[in-house]
Amino acid sequence: MNPTSQRLKSPDAKGNEVLKVEYLGKTMRACVILGTHERDMDNSKIPEGAELQINLIVDRRVVGEEVREMLDEAKNGNHMLFMCRTFNIRKDVLSALGFTAGALTA
Repeated sequence: MNPTSQRLKSPDAKGNEVLKVEYLGKTMRACVILGTHERDMDNSKIPEGAELQINLIVDRRVVGEEVREMLDEAKNGNHMLFMCRTFNIRKDVLSALGFTAGALTA
């Protein structure tokens, strides 16, 4: 089964996305950011004590594997942060999460 995602809010000025991801009966929240600074993450909706998974992706060749592994390990309600080294990696991560820009918007 492939994940499906929808945008929870409009992208910020850097193009960072906040998504609701559904996968294998679980619903998670994903922040997909360009860069390696956790401070760029939208943490306005992270509840106290929530589990946060963080993944820094630096190579396009591993995007699918990294995203799938993170989704498989995630629990319902988890928050995921994908830090992407390049624009193309961010684009690939969004695609691997089942998100198509323009299809579902805030």
